[in-house]
Amino acid sequence: MRTESHEVIDELTESKGTDLDDFTGYEDGESYVVCDKTNANAWIRSDVTTQLPP
Repeated sequence: MRTESHEVIDELTESKGTDLDDFTGYEDGESYVVCDKTNANAWIRSDVTTQLPP
């Protein structure tokens, strides 16, 4: 059994952009997982990926 805890933090009232260097990602089967490098509990798994324009 796996337990997940979700906490919503609303500290970004002013959008200051996102430093993508703070994140890493890897393929997990047919899904893609994005992780916050500073918080191992903060991750998102997606079963759908999209190419973004440059």
